[in-house]
Amino acid sequence: MDYKKAFRIFKKLAQTGDAEAWNALGMIYHLGLGVEKDDEKAARLFHEAYNRGYAKGAYNLGLAYKYGHGVPQDFDRAFEWFVYASFAGYEWTDYAIGYCWYKGQGVIKQRYDMAVDCFRKGAGKGDAACMYHLGYCYFKGYGVERDVALGKYWMEKAMEKGLTKAVDFMTYIDDLDTFGTEKVTLRSSMTDPLREVVPDRYPVSVTHDIPTAVDGEWEGKIIIYDWSGERIEEEIPLSASFKLEEGNLQGTWIQNDTTYTELNISVTDTAWNFNSMHLDVKRPTVIKEGHFSHRNTENGEYLTGTVVSYSELTREYTEPTFVALRKVSDVTSLLLTETGKDMLRAFPNPFSDHLTVVFTLEKAQPVSIQLFNISGKRIYTSESIPASAGINEVEVPVFSMARGTYLLKLQGENIRKTISVIKE
Repeated sequence: MDYKKAFRIFKKLAQTGDAEAWNALGMIYHLGLGVEKDDEKAARLFHEAYNRGYAKGAYNLGLAYKYGHGVPQDFDRAFEWFVYASFAGYEWTDYAIGYCWYKGQGVIKQRYDMAVDCFRKGAGKGDAACMYHLGYCYFKGYGVERDVALGKYWMEKAMEKGLTKAVDFMTYIDDLDTFGTEKVTLRSSMTDPLREVVPDRYPVSVTHDIPTAVDGEWEGKIIIYDWSGERIEEEIPLSASFKLEEGNLQGTWIQNDTTYTELNISVTDTAWNFNSMHLDVKRPTVIKEGHFSHRNTENGEYLTGTVVSYSELTREYTEPTFVALRKVSDVTSLLLTETGKDMLRAFPNPFSDHLTVVFTLEKAQPVSIQLFNISGKRIYTSESIPASAGINEVEVPVFSMARGTYLLKLQGENIRKTISVIKE
Protein backbone atom coordinates (compact mmCIF):
# COMPACT_ATOMS: atom_id res chain seq x y z
CA MET A 1 0.00 0.00 0.00
CA ASP A 2 1.52 3.29 -1.15
CA TYR A 3 -0.81 6.30 -0.89
CA LYS A 4 1.70 8.76 -2.31
CA LYS A 5 2.17 6.63 -5.41
CA ALA A 6 -1.60 6.26 -5.75
CA PHE A 7 -1.94 10.03 -5.50
CA ARG A 8 0.57 10.55 -8.32
CA ILE A 9 -1.23 8.04 -10.55
CA PHE A 10 -4.67 9.58 -9.94
CA LYS A 11 -3.26 13.05 -10.56
CA LYS A 12 -1.90 11.99 -13.96
CA LEU A 13 -5.21 10.36 -14.84
CA ALA A 14 -7.09 13.51 -13.82
CA GLN A 15 -4.88 15.60 -16.09
CA THR A 16 -6.01 13.40 -18.99
CA GLY A 17 -9.64 14.20 -18.19
CA ASP A 18 -10.54 11.07 -16.20
CA ALA A 19 -13.59 12.14 -14.12
CA GLU A 20 -13.34 9.22 -11.67
CA ALA A 21 -9.74 10.19 -10.94
CA TRP A 22 -10.91 13.68 -9.89
CA ASN A 23 -13.28 12.05 -7.41
CA ALA A 24 -10.50 9.74 -6.16
CA LEU A 25 -8.26 12.76 -5.55
CA GLY A 26 -11.10 14.32 -3.57
CA MET A 27 -11.31 11.23 -1.34
CA ILE A 28 -7.53 11.26 -0.85
CA TYR A 29 -7.63 14.88 0.37
CA HIS A 30 -10.75 14.25 2.46
CA LEU A 31 -9.15 11.29 4.25
CA GLY A 32 -5.60 12.68 4.28
CA LEU A 33 -4.09 9.60 2.60
CA GLY A 34 -0.49 10.41 1.67
CA VAL A 35 -1.29 14.13 1.63
CA GLU A 36 -2.27 16.70 4.23
CA LYS A 37 -6.03 16.48 4.89
CA ASP A 38 -7.80 19.33 3.09
CA ASP A 39 -11.62 19.19 2.96
CA GLU A 40 -11.93 22.45 1.04
CA LYS A 41 -9.79 21.07 -1.76
CA ALA A 42 -11.69 17.77 -1.56
CA ALA A 43 -15.04 19.54 -2.07
CA ARG A 44 -13.68 21.37 -5.15
CA LEU A 45 -12.42 18.07 -6.59
CA PHE A 46 -15.79 16.35 -6.02
CA HIS A 47 -17.48 19.24 -7.83
CA GLU A 48 -15.06 18.93 -10.74
CA ALA A 49 -15.66 15.17 -10.93
CA TYR A 50 -19.41 15.79 -11.21
CA ASN A 51 -18.92 18.50 -13.85
CA ARG A 52 -16.91 15.98 -15.89
CA GLY A 53 -19.73 13.43 -15.69
CA TYR A 54 -18.92 11.32 -12.62
CA ALA A 55 -22.20 11.04 -10.65
CA LYS A 56 -20.62 9.93 -7.38
CA GLY A 57 -18.83 13.27 -7.22
CA ALA A 58 -22.23 14.90 -6.62
CA TYR A 59 -22.99 12.36 -3.89
CA ASN A 60 -19.69 13.04 -2.12
CA LEU A 61 -20.30 16.77 -2.40
CA GLY A 62 -23.70 16.19 -0.78
CA LEU A 63 -21.97 14.47 2.14
CA ALA A 64 -19.58 17.42 2.43
CA TYR A 65 -22.52 19.83 2.79
CA LYS A 66 -24.33 17.47 5.17
CA TYR A 67 -21.44 17.36 7.64
CA GLY A 68 -19.79 20.70 6.88
CA HIS A 69 -16.58 19.20 5.51
CA GLY A 70 -14.74 21.93 3.59
CA VAL A 71 -17.96 23.87 2.97
CA PRO A 72 -20.47 25.49 5.32
CA GLN A 73 -22.87 22.90 6.72
CA ASP A 74 -26.07 23.23 4.70
CA PHE A 75 -28.76 20.52 4.70
CA ASP A 76 -30.61 22.17 1.80
CA ARG A 77 -27.54 22.00 -0.43
CA ALA A 78 -26.81 18.45 0.74
CA PHE A 79 -30.26 17.27 -0.35
CA GLU A 80 -29.89 19.01 -3.71
CA TRP A 81 -26.58 17.27 -4.42
CA PHE A 82 -27.93 13.86 -3.42
CA VAL A 83 -30.77 14.37 -5.92
CA TYR A 84 -28.30 15.52 -8.60
CA ALA A 85 -26.29 12.35 -8.02
CA SER A 86 -29.41 10.21 -8.39
CA PHE A 87 -30.46 11.91 -11.63
CA ALA A 88 -26.91 11.56 -12.94
CA GLY A 89 -27.09 7.79 -12.49
CA TYR A 90 -25.45 7.06 -9.12
CA GLU A 91 -27.62 4.26 -7.74
CA TRP A 92 -26.62 4.35 -4.05
CA THR A 93 -28.43 7.54 -3.09
CA ASP A 94 -31.58 5.92 -1.65
CA TYR A 95 -30.40 6.01 1.96
CA ALA A 96 -29.09 9.59 1.79
CA ILE A 97 -32.28 10.94 0.20
CA GLY A 98 -34.53 8.81 2.42
CA TYR A 99 -32.71 10.01 5.52
CA CYS A 100 -33.38 13.63 4.51
CA TRP A 101 -37.11 12.90 4.21
CA TYR A 102 -37.04 10.92 7.47
CA LYS A 103 -35.63 13.80 9.54
CA GLY A 104 -36.84 16.70 7.45
CA GLN A 105 -33.35 17.84 6.45
CA GLY A 106 -33.26 20.07 3.38
CA VAL A 107 -36.83 19.25 2.33
CA ILE A 108 -39.85 21.55 2.42
CA LYS A 109 -41.74 19.25 4.80
CA GLN A 110 -40.69 16.13 6.68
CA ARG A 111 -42.41 13.03 5.29
CA TYR A 112 -42.06 9.48 6.58
CA ASP A 113 -43.83 8.01 3.55
CA MET A 114 -41.25 9.44 1.16
CA ALA A 115 -38.48 8.14 3.43
CA VAL A 116 -39.99 4.66 3.46
CA ASP A 117 -40.16 4.62 -0.36
CA CYS A 118 -36.45 5.41 -0.53
CA PHE A 119 -35.50 2.88 2.16
CA ARG A 120 -37.54 0.19 0.42
CA LYS A 121 -35.73 0.83 -2.89
CA GLY A 122 -32.34 0.78 -1.20
CA ALA A 123 -33.17 -2.35 0.78
CA GLY A 124 -34.06 -4.09 -2.47
CA LYS A 125 -30.58 -3.24 -3.75
CA GLY A 126 -28.96 -4.69 -0.64
CA ASP A 127 -28.20 -1.46 1.25
CA ALA A 128 -27.90 -2.43 4.94
CA ALA A 129 -28.63 1.09 6.24
CA CYS A 130 -31.85 1.16 4.23
CA MET A 131 -32.78 -2.27 5.60
CA TYR A 132 -32.26 -1.03 9.16
CA HIS A 133 -34.33 2.14 8.72
CA LEU A 134 -37.07 0.30 6.85
CA GLY A 135 -37.30 -2.18 9.72
CA TYR A 136 -37.31 0.65 12.25
CA CYS A 137 -40.14 2.40 10.39
CA TYR A 138 -42.19 -0.81 10.48
CA PHE A 139 -41.59 -1.15 14.23
CA LYS A 140 -42.63 2.45 14.89
CA GLY A 141 -45.34 2.77 12.26
CA TYR A 142 -43.56 5.67 10.56
CA GLY A 143 -44.98 6.17 7.07
CA VAL A 144 -46.40 2.64 7.04
CA GLU A 145 -48.82 0.59 9.09
CA ARG A 146 -46.98 -0.79 12.10
CA ASP A 147 -45.87 -4.39 11.39
CA VAL A 148 -43.62 -6.16 13.90
CA ALA A 149 -43.01 -9.14 11.59
CA LEU A 150 -41.71 -6.92 8.78
CA GLY A 151 -39.71 -4.90 11.29
CA LYS A 152 -37.95 -8.04 12.47
CA TYR A 153 -37.46 -9.26 8.90
CA TRP A 154 -35.62 -6.16 7.73
CA MET A 155 -33.64 -5.79 10.95
CA GLU A 156 -32.43 -9.37 10.56
CA LYS A 157 -31.50 -8.67 6.94
CA ALA A 158 -29.42 -5.71 8.10
CA MET A 159 -27.82 -7.95 10.76
CA GLU A 160 -26.88 -10.47 8.08
CA LYS A 161 -25.10 -7.64 6.27
CA GLY A 162 -23.09 -7.03 9.45
CA LEU A 163 -24.64 -3.68 10.40
CA THR A 164 -23.66 -3.18 14.04
CA LYS A 165 -26.56 -0.83 14.73
CA ALA A 166 -29.04 -3.54 13.74
CA VAL A 167 -27.30 -6.09 15.97
CA ASP A 168 -27.46 -3.67 18.91
CA PHE A 169 -31.13 -2.95 18.25
CA MET A 170 -32.16 -6.60 18.18
CA THR A 171 -30.00 -7.37 21.23
CA TYR A 172 -30.94 -4.57 23.58
CA ILE A 173 -34.64 -3.94 22.91
CA ASP A 174 -36.40 -5.83 25.69
CA ASP A 175 -39.77 -6.39 24.01
CA LEU A 176 -39.81 -6.14 20.23
CA ASP A 177 -43.54 -6.83 20.08
CA THR A 178 -44.38 -3.66 22.02
CA PHE A 179 -41.50 -1.47 20.79
CA GLY A 180 -42.83 1.53 18.92
CA THR A 181 -46.29 1.58 20.47
CA GLU A 182 -47.21 5.00 21.77
CA LYS A 183 -46.58 5.31 25.49
CA VAL A 184 -48.87 6.81 28.12
CA THR A 185 -47.81 10.42 27.85
CA LEU A 186 -48.20 13.65 29.73
CA ARG A 187 -51.04 14.65 27.40
CA SER A 188 -53.13 11.74 28.63
CA SER A 189 -52.50 12.43 32.32
CA MET A 190 -55.41 14.23 33.96
CA THR A 191 -53.43 15.02 37.10
CA ASP A 192 -50.22 16.53 35.70
CA PRO A 193 -50.46 20.34 35.96
CA LEU A 194 -48.35 20.69 32.78
CA ARG A 195 -51.01 18.96 30.70
CA GLU A 196 -52.84 22.17 29.81
CA VAL A 197 -49.75 23.88 28.35
CA VAL A 198 -48.27 21.03 26.26
CA PRO A 199 -49.43 21.17 22.61
CA ASP A 200 -50.91 18.16 20.85
CA ARG A 201 -48.14 18.38 18.28
CA TYR A 202 -44.84 20.21 18.05
CA PRO A 203 -45.45 23.91 17.26
CA VAL A 204 -45.22 24.67 13.56
CA SER A 205 -44.12 28.19 14.48
CA VAL A 206 -42.34 29.56 17.50
CA THR A 207 -43.38 32.39 19.76
CA HIS A 208 -41.48 35.65 19.88
CA ASP A 209 -42.99 36.71 23.18
CA ILE A 210 -39.63 36.54 24.93
CA PRO A 211 -40.16 36.68 28.70
CA THR A 212 -37.73 38.42 31.03
CA ALA A 213 -39.67 38.36 34.31
CA VAL A 214 -38.77 34.76 35.02
CA ASP A 215 -36.64 35.01 38.17
CA GLY A 216 -37.29 31.96 40.30
CA GLU A 217 -37.29 28.19 40.49
CA TRP A 218 -39.17 26.14 37.90
CA GLU A 219 -40.00 22.47 37.51
CA GLY A 220 -41.42 20.58 34.57
CA LYS A 221 -40.42 18.45 31.62
CA ILE A 222 -38.57 18.38 28.34
CA ILE A 223 -40.99 16.96 25.76
CA ILE A 224 -39.31 15.25 22.81
CA TYR A 225 -41.49 14.64 19.76
CA ASP A 226 -40.87 12.34 16.80
CA TRP A 227 -39.43 13.88 13.62
CA SER A 228 -42.89 14.66 12.29
CA GLY A 229 -43.78 16.48 15.50
CA GLU A 230 -47.03 14.54 15.71
CA ARG A 231 -46.43 12.35 18.75
CA ILE A 232 -44.51 12.51 22.00
CA GLU A 233 -41.61 10.07 22.13
CA GLU A 234 -40.02 10.93 25.48
CA GLU A 235 -40.56 13.06 28.58
CA ILE A 236 -37.53 14.08 30.64
CA PRO A 237 -37.94 15.65 34.12
CA LEU A 238 -36.43 19.13 34.24
CA SER A 239 -35.80 21.65 36.98
CA ALA A 240 -34.34 25.07 36.30
CA SER A 241 -33.59 28.33 38.04
CA PHE A 242 -33.32 31.75 36.41
CA LYS A 243 -32.14 35.15 37.53
CA LEU A 244 -31.95 38.07 35.12
CA GLU A 245 -28.89 40.28 35.53
CA GLU A 246 -28.01 43.02 33.02
CA GLY A 247 -29.68 41.36 30.06
CA ASN A 248 -28.35 37.87 30.80
CA LEU A 249 -30.12 35.01 32.52
CA GLN A 250 -27.99 33.13 35.01
CA GLY A 251 -29.07 29.93 36.66
CA THR A 252 -29.09 26.14 36.55
CA TRP A 253 -30.59 23.41 34.35
CA ILE A 254 -30.98 19.86 35.72
CA GLN A 255 -32.32 16.99 33.61
CA ASN A 256 -33.51 13.72 35.16
CA ASP A 257 -32.12 15.01 38.46
CA THR A 258 -28.73 13.71 37.29
CA THR A 259 -27.34 16.04 34.61
CA TYR A 260 -26.49 19.50 35.91
CA THR A 261 -25.48 22.52 33.83
CA GLU A 262 -24.96 26.15 34.75
CA LEU A 263 -26.81 28.63 32.53
CA ASN A 264 -25.62 31.78 30.84
CA ILE A 265 -28.35 32.98 28.47
CA SER A 266 -28.28 36.15 26.39
CA VAL A 267 -31.80 37.51 26.07
CA THR A 268 -32.66 39.29 22.80
CA ASP A 269 -35.91 40.55 21.30
CA THR A 270 -36.41 37.28 19.42
CA ALA A 271 -34.72 34.47 21.36
CA TRP A 272 -32.81 33.19 24.34
CA ASN A 273 -29.29 32.36 23.19
CA PHE A 274 -27.77 29.61 25.32
CA ASN A 275 -24.04 30.32 25.62
CA SER A 276 -21.88 27.17 25.85
CA MET A 277 -24.88 25.08 26.93
CA HIS A 278 -23.42 21.57 26.68
CA LEU A 279 -25.27 18.48 27.83
CA ASP A 280 -24.00 14.91 27.88
CA VAL A 281 -27.27 13.00 27.79
CA LYS A 282 -27.02 9.87 25.59
CA ARG A 283 -24.90 11.92 23.19
CA PRO A 284 -22.97 15.21 23.44
CA THR A 285 -25.55 17.93 22.79
CA VAL A 286 -25.49 21.71 22.57
CA ILE A 287 -28.62 23.77 23.18
CA LYS A 288 -28.24 26.73 20.86
CA GLU A 289 -31.34 28.86 21.37
CA GLY A 290 -34.84 28.88 22.79
CA HIS A 291 -38.13 30.64 22.06
CA PHE A 292 -40.37 30.95 25.10
CA SER A 293 -43.59 32.49 26.29
CA HIS A 294 -44.77 33.25 29.81
CA ARG A 295 -48.34 32.73 30.96
CA ASN A 296 -50.47 32.66 34.07
CA THR A 297 -53.39 30.25 34.46
CA GLU A 298 -55.63 29.15 37.31
CA ASN A 299 -53.19 26.29 37.97
CA GLY A 300 -50.04 28.42 38.19
CA GLU A 301 -47.37 30.37 36.37
CA TYR A 302 -45.84 28.67 33.31
CA LEU A 303 -42.84 29.07 31.03
CA THR A 304 -43.19 27.18 27.75
CA GLY A 305 -41.44 27.09 24.42
CA THR A 306 -39.10 25.36 22.03
CA VAL A 307 -35.35 24.78 22.17
CA VAL A 308 -33.01 24.12 19.26
CA SER A 309 -30.43 21.44 20.08
CA TYR A 310 -27.48 20.22 18.03
CA SER A 311 -25.66 16.90 18.38
CA GLU A 312 -21.91 17.33 18.17
CA LEU A 313 -21.55 13.58 17.59
CA THR A 314 -23.84 13.25 14.57
CA ARG A 315 -23.44 16.90 13.46
CA GLU A 316 -27.22 17.21 13.16
CA TYR A 317 -30.03 19.02 14.89
CA THR A 318 -31.87 16.77 17.33
CA GLU A 319 -35.56 15.88 17.48
CA PRO A 320 -38.23 18.61 17.91
CA THR A 321 -38.08 19.60 21.58
CA PHE A 322 -40.62 21.48 23.69
CA VAL A 323 -40.03 22.70 27.25
CA ALA A 324 -42.82 23.14 29.78
CA LEU A 325 -42.00 24.58 33.21
CA ARG A 326 -44.18 25.55 36.16
CA LYS A 327 -42.95 28.06 38.72
CA VAL A 328 -42.46 26.61 42.18
CA SER A 329 -40.83 29.49 44.06
CA ASP A 330 -39.14 32.88 43.80
CA VAL A 331 -35.38 32.76 44.23
CA THR A 332 -35.29 36.13 46.03
CA SER A 333 -37.70 34.96 48.71
CA LEU A 334 -35.28 32.20 49.70
CA LEU A 335 -32.42 34.52 50.66
CA LEU A 336 -31.96 35.35 54.35
CA THR A 337 -31.40 39.07 54.10
CA GLU A 338 -31.22 39.48 57.88
CA THR A 339 -27.66 38.13 58.08
CA GLY A 340 -26.54 39.29 54.64
CA LYS A 341 -24.96 35.84 54.15
CA ASP A 342 -25.67 32.93 51.82
CA MET A 343 -28.05 30.36 53.17
CA LEU A 344 -25.69 27.61 52.00
CA ARG A 345 -21.99 27.23 52.77
CA ALA A 346 -19.41 24.44 52.87
CA PHE A 347 -16.12 24.31 54.74
CA PRO A 348 -13.30 23.82 54.49
CA ASN A 349 -13.34 24.87 50.86
CA PRO A 350 -11.09 23.67 49.27
CA PHE A 351 -11.40 20.42 51.26
CA SER A 352 -9.43 17.18 51.43
CA ASP A 353 -10.71 14.48 53.81
CA HIS A 354 -13.95 15.97 55.13
CA LEU A 355 -16.64 18.46 54.08
CA THR A 356 -19.20 20.12 56.31
CA VAL A 357 -22.29 21.70 54.77
CA VAL A 358 -23.93 24.52 56.71
CA PHE A 359 -27.31 25.95 55.73
CA THR A 360 -30.10 27.99 57.25
CA LEU A 361 -33.83 27.36 56.89
CA GLU A 362 -36.76 29.60 57.64
CA LYS A 363 -38.84 26.56 58.61
CA ALA A 364 -38.19 22.88 59.38
CA GLN A 365 -38.38 20.55 56.39
CA PRO A 366 -36.70 17.46 54.88
CA VAL A 367 -33.82 18.31 52.54
CA SER A 368 -31.32 16.45 50.39
CA ILE A 369 -27.74 17.21 49.38
CA GLN A 370 -26.32 16.30 45.98
CA LEU A 371 -22.87 16.56 44.40
CA PHE A 372 -22.24 16.87 40.64
CA ASN A 373 -18.90 16.71 38.85
CA ILE A 374 -17.97 19.34 36.25
CA SER A 375 -19.44 17.28 33.39
CA GLY A 376 -22.82 17.41 35.14
CA LYS A 377 -22.98 13.81 36.35
CA ARG A 378 -24.42 13.30 39.82
CA ILE A 379 -21.95 11.41 42.03
CA TYR A 380 -23.59 11.65 45.44
CA THR A 381 -27.11 11.98 46.86
CA SER A 382 -27.85 12.02 50.55
CA GLU A 383 -30.84 10.35 52.15
CA SER A 384 -33.66 12.66 53.21
CA ILE A 385 -32.35 14.87 56.03
CA PRO A 386 -34.89 16.12 58.62
CA ALA A 387 -33.52 19.67 58.92
CA SER A 388 -34.75 22.15 61.50
CA ALA A 389 -35.52 25.86 61.28
CA GLY A 390 -32.36 27.93 61.74
CA ILE A 391 -28.78 26.73 61.27
CA ASN A 392 -28.05 23.11 60.26
CA GLU A 393 -24.76 21.22 59.81
CA VAL A 394 -24.33 18.06 57.74
CA GLU A 395 -21.17 16.01 57.06
CA VAL A 396 -20.79 14.83 53.46
CA PRO A 397 -18.71 11.68 52.75
CA VAL A 398 -15.87 12.70 50.41
CA PHE A 399 -13.22 10.02 50.94
CA SER A 400 -13.69 8.44 47.48
CA MET A 401 -13.92 11.64 45.46
CA ALA A 402 -11.22 12.55 42.95
CA ARG A 403 -9.55 15.94 42.94
CA GLY A 404 -11.43 18.66 41.09
CA THR A 405 -14.31 21.11 41.19
CA TYR A 406 -17.81 19.97 42.14
CA LEU A 407 -21.25 21.53 42.39
CA LEU A 408 -23.10 21.03 45.68
CA LYS A 409 -26.87 21.38 45.60
CA LEU A 410 -29.23 21.69 48.57
CA GLN A 411 -32.88 20.98 47.81
CA GLY A 412 -35.99 21.00 49.96
CA GLU A 413 -39.62 22.03 49.94
CA ASN A 414 -38.90 25.73 49.56
CA ILE A 415 -35.13 25.83 49.14
CA ARG A 416 -32.94 25.19 46.13
CA LYS A 417 -29.42 26.48 46.28
CA THR A 418 -26.13 25.54 44.61
CA ILE A 419 -22.49 26.39 45.34
CA SER A 420 -19.16 25.14 43.99
CA VAL A 421 -16.66 23.21 46.15
CA ILE A 422 -13.11 22.04 45.40
CA LYS A 423 -11.49 18.75 46.38
CA GLU A 424 -7.72 19.02 46.85
